[in-house]
Amino acid sequence: MKSVICILICLAFIEGCGAPNLKYVDTNLEKTWLSFIEDGKTTKEEITLKYGSPMKAFANDSILIYIMRFDEMKGFIKDKQGILEHEDYHFVFVFDKHNILKKHSFLKTR
Repeated sequence: MKSVICILICLAFIEGCGAPNLKYVDTNLEKTWLSFIEDGKTTKEEITLKYGSPMKAFANDSILIYIMRFDEMKGFIKDKQGILEHEDYHFVFVFDKHNILKKHSFLKTR
């Protein structure tokens, strides 16, 4: 639980002034576009191959944060600018010492 709170605090700092308005991603979007991501199975390599370099990394790269946008045709795509002009999604991945996904969160901002 402490690590989840730490991650949310980190997200607030990433966004600048104040905490962003966060909501969990719609479960239908998650099932359709993110079903390959499973705690205890997905590797860090699979995540980085799919999404590239993270926007931020913490704790010796064991926590990766991506800012994504949703496209109806392509699904989730990386926000290369990191500018929150409209609805964005934060993907937070926490890996164990063997680079296996320990836990993850998909959060929608705004």
